[in-house]
Amino acid sequence: MKSLTILPIITAALLLTACGQSTSMPASVTAPALVQRYQAPAANQQVLVRFRPEATRTALGQFNSRYGLRISHFNAQLNVYVMDVVNPRANLNSMISAMSRDAAVMFAEINQEIKVAPVVDMQVKPIFN
Repeated sequence: MKSLTILPIITAALLLTACGQSTSMPASVTAPALVQRYQAPAANQQVLVRFRPEATRTALGQFNSRYGLRISHFNAQLNVYVMDVVNPRANLNSMISAMSRDAAVMFAEINQEIKVAPVVDMQVKPIFN
């Protein structure tokens, strides 16, 4: 019975010994790096295209022949076609802007990775020192 009443006192004492102690910050903290983009090499250029729901298979075929694209695969979760650019010398930026104006297209963009550097964790300081 006595051991049960002493246990909360010991626990409280151990918890209170940690109060007021703080950890030190690193000597120098650097800001997170800017967002970096990686575009696939010219030999493997791809675009992502999402068509409007009313677009037909015929419109999709005409779209591919107009812009020189070949369907690589369809991502059902995103409802997006991943398409290979047949002409390796095609200007992707002008192609994307032309695709965006197409009536059958909801959006079009270059297939690329976007990498963000990890964010530096904040230091939480105790209220009472």
